[in-house]
Amino acid sequence: MTDVDDRRISPLRHGQPWTEQDFADVMEAIRDGASLDQIAERIGRSASGLRNQLRRMLPAEERHLAADVVLLRIRRLNRDGDYDWLAAMAEQPKSDWELRLEAEQHSRSRMLENARVIGVGALPDDHLITVAAALVETREKVPLDLKQILAQELTERGLQHRLIEHTRDRLEGSLTDVLQTEPPPRRDREEHEWRYRQWDEEPREEQPWRL
Repeated sequence: MTDVDDRRISPLRHGQPWTEQDFADVMEAIRDGASLDQIAERIGRSASGLRNQLRRMLPAEERHLAADVVLLRIRRLNRDGDYDWLAAMAEQPKSDWELRLEAEQHSRSRMLENARVIGVGALPDDHLITVAAALVETREKVPLDLKQILAQELTERGLQHRLIEHTRDRLEGSLTDVLQTEPPPRRDREEHEWRYRQWDEEPREEQPWRL
């Protein structure tokens, strides 16, 4: 027996470029329940080379998985027999900038939600109206996020007309101080309340009321 006979023989297609058909054959073998070594033998590749290529068949966000769990993950993704491995391979991993941006957006969303639960959202109605009226009167520049939170709270609690009344009262009081005269008479209170009640009951698009 020669030395050549004792040598480990390389897989038939070792070192050759991988084609789409190679990956299709791999997927077919996975559907058949073949093991990693069986798949490698079927397509004429080494087990280590196959393991590296299997990672490319995962969605971009999962390509960090350890090599020994990749095959199991693909089996689970294809549990219903409809895993689109070709589309997954076409996905491009997100850049560090995109990942940071997503993290910041997620953090901001959590912050806004918390603000509604334990911040502005925790204020009683009278306090909420006072804060909103102060912004209306001073026209102070505030972050858009805060305006959105206030507007959504006012809308969900149905406090729009109360804010209008509160602001009107404050304005008339200020005019009285400046002009040293009584404000003009208001229209009948019942008619006034009926008008705003009708306004609240009118069908409108589901959008937060704006300050």
